[in-house]
Amino acid sequence: MSDNLNTTARAVDALHLRHKAGLQEWVPFIAPALLRVPAMSKRSVGFHLCSSHTLQLAVNHSLEKSKVTDVISHASRLVAHLRHSVVATRSLCKQQETMGLPLKKLMLYSKTRWNSAFDMLLRLHENRWTVSAVLADPLVTKPAQVKAVEIPNEEWHIISSICPVLEPIKLATAMLSAEENISVSIVLPSIAGLLEKSVIEDDDPVTVQVFKEDFQQQLATGFMLDAVYQKDVTTLHKATFLDPRFAHMSFVTGATKALVTEALQEEIGTVTPTSTATSNPSPSTSAATSSGIYKFQNN
Repeated sequence: MSDNLNTTARAVDALHLRHKAGLQEWVPFIAPALLRVPAMSKRSVGFHLCSSHTLQLAVNHSLEKSKVTDVISHASRLVAHLRHSVVATRSLCKQQETMGLPLKKLMLYSKTRWNSAFDMLLRLHENRWTVSAVLADPLVTKPAQVKAVEIPNEEWHIISSICPVLEPIKLATAMLSAEENISVSIVLPSIAGLLEKSVIEDDDPVTVQVFKEDFQQQLATGFMLDAVYQKDVTTLHKATFLDPRFAHMSFVTGATKALVTEALQEEIGTVTPTSTATSNPSPSTSAATSSGIYKFQNN
């Protein structure tokens, strides 16, 4: 992630090389200049050195506060029993065949990876009735064992409700953890999308409502989408604004976008150009400019 942060930081600094042309014309010249300019200071990169880790901490905190961890613990006990019993495993496969389900093993939860909890709960949810059939067969599972590992109906309801909430979080975590294609410009749009997916619904179980409410608070604390003062504008804001895909910044207030624009204009205005390498842009960047593919959207 740090390499990508440095790349985007260089992209912001690349604006300095053509400050006379004005804000509208900068994005096409960023890429050719990436290797010729230094990275931004650590102070401006600062807090978001690992967005995926920040996101993971937010999820873990919300899972704990909402007591979803209790459900995960009960599910883990059930899955461990079914996986460690050869008889139960064979019975589960037969039930899957009978019900026309794919032959898939139940998945175990690893405490070092929160997304493995989602994988376990989702697979368990998909196999709820096959699991129930295995537990209901006294030739496969003894009554004492059933009592020890059975999941109550209210927890099955929580599992079915929390899986759709955790799925986009897992996707965002994977995307922000990628080393080859990720850019810091996608962090804030991703967080905005997660906030939208975490809206509390009337039919959500109380546990899921608590999870969503706390998760929204954790995201607001870990990732400041809206800026009140110019000092609140971060590298994430600047990188998002410089990315043509997200330059509209529709997920922040108009005041925040204005502050981002002002911050970039100030940086442009305080640096004297030291290179003429970008005075004659390549045909590809010229074509991009003339066709209007890349532009800053100030409205």
